[in-house]
Amino acid sequence: MEKRCKAQSVNRTVILVFGAIMMLFNGLIYAWSIFVAPLEQEFGWNREQTSLVFTLSMSISIVGQIVGGIFVSKKRQGLILRIASLMLAAGFVWASMINSLAALYISYGVICGFAVGISYNTVLAIVSTHFEENAGFALGVLLMAFGLGNLVLGSLTTSLILASGWRIAFRVLALCFSVLIFLGSFIMIPARQTAAKSKTSPEKPPISAMSDTTPKAMISMTSFWRFFVWAMLMSSTGLLIIGHAATYAADLGASLRIASLSAGFISIFNGMSRPLFGHYYDKNGNIKTMTAIGLIYILAIVGLFASCFMNNLYLLFISYGILGIAYGGGPIVISSYVKDNFGGKYYGINLGITNMNIALASFVGPFIAGVLRTRWNSYLPAFIMMLVFVIVSMLLIPRNRKA
Repeated sequence: MEKRCKAQSVNRTVILVFGAIMMLFNGLIYAWSIFVAPLEQEFGWNREQTSLVFTLSMSISIVGQIVGGIFVSKKRQGLILRIASLMLAAGFVWASMINSLAALYISYGVICGFAVGISYNTVLAIVSTHFEENAGFALGVLLMAFGLGNLVLGSLTTSLILASGWRIAFRVLALCFSVLIFLGSFIMIPARQTAAKSKTSPEKPPISAMSDTTPKAMISMTSFWRFFVWAMLMSSTGLLIIGHAATYAADLGASLRIASLSAGFISIFNGMSRPLFGHYYDKNGNIKTMTAIGLIYILAIVGLFASCFMNNLYLLFISYGILGIAYGGGPIVISSYVKDNFGGKYYGINLGITNMNIALASFVGPFIAGVLRTRWNSYLPAFIMMLVFVIVSMLLIPRNRKA
């Protein structure tokens, strides 16, 4: 019996580690900015044209998440990961050959974004079945890897671009991504399916049908929309600063080098806080975790106000670190709350639908902040907007774990 438990533990540990590696590569979707300068230099495109690539990839990835969730719910996760592998190979190779904006939008923005969304949601859905008792921590490890993808692998990709050019970099990504996801299609197997294949492992009890909420039923619930708005406001608050981190640092007199480091500073704290929030959620549930995130955001906003009035870069970086911690808690709550409240059977689809808040937040936060900065020549109005968002979101926190 002891040997059997140990084998199961090793098996799920391997799945968690490999899933984290897959998520690390998926996190490179945030590294689009490292391709911007060489592409603009070669083709003469402007920032408005190239920034649309990132917007497309982020938005289309949400669609990929929903499609991935559908396949996982039908126990076809291996097939959908292999499709994602082929799409990533095709998308990055095509991106390495482009000579027009339209081709870049379709290859990197649509094809690669869609495939990353598939992989992202499939990995989360599969790993969560292996860690029913402490899903928050396991999902935190995965989302930490996703958050650190840009920081860890982005510098390697930058070095490759400098050494061999952006076309070679895209081809190397095509090879690495496609091979990794293809291998994952055989390794990443849900716990119940793993148990069914093992003659010695006792089959896990199925998740109660009472806890499995269909996507149609979920979106008809008032509690879901309260949670969705909470997620959108919290995501908007974090993305508002993430999207303007370097420019606000420059406003305070930071050099180009220091300003460029500011976004990476947020990423470090964002990634590292995720397993901690996952563990905290497992122990304390959604109310305390969501409240803690709101309070940490408020602390960060107070620091931003102080940095503005005192024109102090040290306060700015401290505030960025605190904000990174708060932002890291959002994905943990979303991934854990959806599973807790709507069950495991439709988890992938329901998570994809809930993550549509990010597409809205990526517009609401950074865009409105840019408008306010242009009109008032200051980020103070944007900081006020952040504070309003956090206060309203805290009023929307569900009153119990299964609300």
